[in-house]
Amino acid sequence: MKNKEQFLDWFAGFVAGEGCFRIEKHGNKWFNCRLTILLRDDDLPILLKIQETLEMGVISRERANYISQGRAMWAVTATDDILRLIDIFDTHPLLAKKQRDYEIWKEAALEINRGQQKRRGRGRYGPATYNRRYLDHLKQKLSLIKVYEMSPIEELEIEGRQLELSFYKKEAQSEREG
Repeated sequence: MKNKEQFLDWFAGFVAGEGCFRIEKHGNKWFNCRLTILLRDDDLPILLKIQETLEMGVISRERANYISQGRAMWAVTATDDILRLIDIFDTHPLLAKKQRDYEIWKEAALEINRGQQKRRGRGRYGPATYNRRYLDHLKQKLSLIKVYEMSPIEELEIEGRQLELSFYKKEAQSEREG
């Protein structure tokens, strides 16, 4: 790529096609956000280029076995790197349905960051003080998008925040239930 801006445009498109935005809950104690790109192992050079250019993320590899080819995954979970990704995707938007996932993921990442900032203000140790109910809702909403098409039918208000909550099922899902 000629310059960083072109790379970031390409990266946003690549994430729209291959990326996975996740909100992870670990017990009842804490949440984190993660962006992953999982490719066949022979595409490892792409992940290495992303890691080198963005200077973030960790690459892990899974060997080939009798069930599948080897795979390589680039993952970002560090809060500072997640905030840098938000800056990237806000200036180089995802021009596909993945934008919906990103918007929910971004909300969760910013809420988690607020909680961590409050924790740091009280000292290094101790629980983060983010809104766990709100993050549970965002996690569920992000999970449902992958199974259901989003259709705002009703809204839910949690601590003053209006959230679209209802979804209608895809036809294939409806046929299995019927």
